[in-house]
Amino acid sequence: MLERVETAGWDGIHHRGQFSTSLRPMGSTVPPIDGPSADKGRRAHPHFKEMAMNKVVHFEIPFDDKPRAMKFYADTFGWQLADMPQMDYVSVVAAEVDEQRMPKQPGAINGGMTPRPKEAPAPTIYIQVDSVAAAIKKVEAAGGKVVTPSTPIPGMGAFGRVKDTEGNVIGLYQGQQ
Repeated sequence: MLERVETAGWDGIHHRGQFSTSLRPMGSTVPPIDGPSADKGRRAHPHFKEMAMNKVVHFEIPFDDKPRAMKFYADTFGWQLADMPQMDYVSVVAAEVDEQRMPKQPGAINGGMTPRPKEAPAPTIYIQVDSVAAAIKKVEAAGGKVVTPSTPIPGMGAFGRVKDTEGNVIGLYQGQQ
């Protein structure tokens, strides 16, 4: 259950009455992270470090029955699906794209569907990194594990999968260099 919270931000300063309305778990004592002073709050809060953030750029949904899954996602969400049998993959356009096939709406991502891999049986988000190999080293140093080592994607770049400290499988994507 969520509760609505009004806050002036992590810095606790009232900026001429600029308040933010946010949602957080009911009874939580952790202040929400958004609103007019969110950026100051992120820098001030000890869990946030000054560093570039890697963005979620892709998703993959596993399937057991390709035609059934394609019908479900096309009929239910109106997604545009392109079967790529040579790769045993389905390209998913879930957001309108431009001429370079990039989503037009800021923050939107597209993805794919793949036969359910044993090592990643649930939907997976992919985070863009400069180097899959370097990101894997950082994951291991932070207590995570390698699920799929850096694997080339011909003409596109490379991917890998890691397991975080909570057991979630997360994908890593490195564009063509």
